[in-house]
Amino acid sequence: MHLQPYESVNGVPLTATRGDIIRAHGQPRSESRNNVGLTALDYGDVVYRFQDSGRLEEVTTRAEALHLGTVAVPFRDLAAFVQSSDDRAFDRAGFLVSPRYGDGLRTGGAILGDSAGPPLRARVGGDGLNICPE
Repeated sequence: MHLQPYESVNGVPLTATRGDIIRAHGQPRSESRNNVGLTALDYGDVVYRFQDSGRLEEVTTRAEALHLGTVAVPFRDLAAFVQSSDDRAFDRAGFLVSPRYGDGLRTGGAILGDSAGPPLRARVGGDGLNICPE
């Protein structure tokens, strides 16, 4: 999983719309609406979720590590890495929140996981990178 804070997740701009994703990846395997009102485009290895406004809300995928520029952090070490590299990180509702790795007013996110263990839930949102065991 490649994250460019304030810019993109796996090369997908955080400003991407539903139409942008379909133009780039073609028709999804399936499209559904979840219980919080997000529309999910499921491509098998990645799921993009959008608000009704068309704004990207979340990206779900599984990967071994989170890549931040030239740094690759295995998911088992992600919480410790964030705590050591972001002095503004804090806990909220069971999530570790990192404003340093967030995306400000734009929204996008990811469900991340180590294939050998339980996934972590990491969401890049208006309040930063939020990490919680799934």
